[in-house]
Amino acid sequence: DEPFGALDALTRIKAQRLVAELWQRRGCAVLLVTHDVDEALLLADRVLVMREGGIAYDTAVGLGRPRDVGAPGFAGLRSRLLSELGVEDGGAEDAGADHQQEEVTAAAHSDV
Repeated sequence: DEPFGALDALTRIKAQRLVAELWQRRGCAVLLVTHDVDEALLLADRVLVMREGGIAYDTAVGLGRPRDVGAPGFAGLRSRLLSELGVEDGGAEDAGADHQQEEVTAAAHSDV
């Protein structure tokens, strides 16, 4: 749960890249729990929003790799996911500030 949460910004980026590289090299499934919408979209092939112990939203992330927040299609996915969380797309800080009880689960699958 939140494996990158306590890291400074530079170390967080390096750790995210390491996880993505290991996942791609090993070809195994990875489950990442985060409250960071951008992190979920950058790392995952599939994103689930959990609410009250159940799956409230499930979507594939059909973006090419490597991913970038400025890539075509990223903003639309981000807006849709934030909407599912009940957050207006006003900035990255909005995604976690008001909705601490909801989790975004990012899954990377070797077979997707």
